[in-house]
This record gives sequence, structure tokens and C-alpha cells, in this order.
Amino acid sequence: MNNQAMHDCTGVLPVTPSGWVLVTTATSTTVSKTLVFRRVRQAGDTSVVFSWSGSQSAALAMSVFRGVNATAVEASTGTSVTTAGLSHTAGSVSAGDANRVLVTVAGLKPSTASVVTSTPGAGMVERADVQAAAGAVSVETAHQTLTVPGVSGQRVITSSTASTSATATVLLRPAIITETQRFGSTGSGDTADVTMDASNGVL
Repeated sequence: MNNQAMHDCTGVLPVTPSGWVLVTTATSTTVSKTLVFRRVRQAGDTSVVFSWSGSQSAALAMSVFRGVNATAVEASTGTSVTTAGLSHTAGSVSAGDANRVLVTVAGLKPSTASVVTSTPGAGMVERADVQAAAGAVSVETAHQTLTVPGVSGQRVITSSTASTSATATVLLRPAIITETQRFGSTGSGDTADVTMDASNGVL
């Protein structure tokens, strides 16, 4: 999963590289955006290049999640803060079942030429906190495994200096695991009689 924060990008989005999918976009002003892309990892993957027309200020971070569904995204949402502050709220999503992975992404633009660092929301584990340069955009991403279904609630990211922000929340499904059980009172039992998924449902 690739997370980007961009500034000075009025009407401009990067070209989506082959094999990647744009998951969600959040905009804090007409010139500041946070974008989340996903891709199912392939053998030989090492890096990815995003390009767009003109010169853009951007910060990028990439995270790898194992054990998630290939279709991956169950829900996503984007929110924005257009007045510079220290608190940046990532929106709530609804988990249809347990063991979903909640991911928050915050793109920040400090109001002064300052270095900005971020603290993730309560219960979240930070995966990356990257700034292009002092005074430029930064991107912070964190995750949390939700052990019960239902509404995730908002997460508040805290920045070290007053910043505007565009935040995104993404919910990832776990991988589907199938299990084949063989049984029978007679015969060799070589034929698959019942195939069950991870929730013990018969397929």
C-alpha cells in the first residue's frame, strides 16, 4: 500500500502505475491532497515510481500488509482540516466482522517552514512518518487490528506543529482461508466431502 501527501497540486493527480489501484483521495484545500494506492505484491517487486506533470511537492510512504484479502479494501473514507491546528481526525469506518486491519493516513502541511512529526491515534501502531523537507508536506501512516466488528470510531493524529491536513482511513479484510475436511464411515475418504472457510461455513 502506497500513501502520498501532495501540495501545490491543483487539479493534478499522479499517473497510477500499472498494477496499482487508487483506493481513496482526501483534499484539505484546492492544492493539498492525500492519496492511498494499493497493489497485490508480485515476485520481483522492489520499488514503484509515481509521476505527474509539472513540479510537485510530495511525501510518499509504503507499507506491506500480509494475510489480507487480495481484494483488500472493505471500506475507506477521507476527511480534511483546512485551518492549521495540532489535531487531525481520521474518519470512522464500519467493520463487518472481526480481525479487520484499520489503516490511517495523514497528509500534513505545516503553516510555517518547520519540521513536523506526528503521533498516531490511540491504539494505532505507527508505520511511517515522512516529511519531504522542513516546511513541506509530510505523510504519517499507522495501523490497528480490530478484534470485534462494528464502527471503528475516529482516530486523532497529533502533529508537532500547526498544520492543515487531509486524512484517509482504510479498512482491510483478512485473507480467505479454506479448509478441506475428509471423513466417511466407509471407503477410503479420498473424496472431499466438505470444504469450510475460516468461519466454519460450508462452501
